[in-house]
Amino acid sequence: MKFKSYIEWHMYHKILNSYSSQGYVIEEAEKLAERKTQSNKIQSIIKSYENKRDRENKADRERAKMDKEQKINFIIEQEKQHHNSWKWILKADTETVNDLYEYWTQEMEVNKNE
Repeated sequence: MKFKSYIEWHMYHKILNSYSSQGYVIEEAEKLAERKTQSNKIQSIIKSYENKRDRENKADRERAKMDKEQKINFIIEQEKQHHNSWKWILKADTETVNDLYEYWTQEMEVNKNE
């Protein structure tokens, strides 16, 4: 079976392992897994995962394009929301700005996933 994406490959192997653990012989499990992977329901799930991944990749690219001033504004906004001091950030060097930006974007990811 040829896979269109890593997600499709991953789903196929998840389904294959499920059939194998149920006692199907490998050839039969492969056929069933291939058929199920091609089903509309599984293809729909795969497509939604791919769309989510594409949106996240686009957001990552957009964040990477931010210049120092935009990152500073973002960091100050986060610091103010958390009642932290922020005026010193206006004078921070590029490395500090990048480190803080990385911290706050990771913090947002953690909070989003909770």
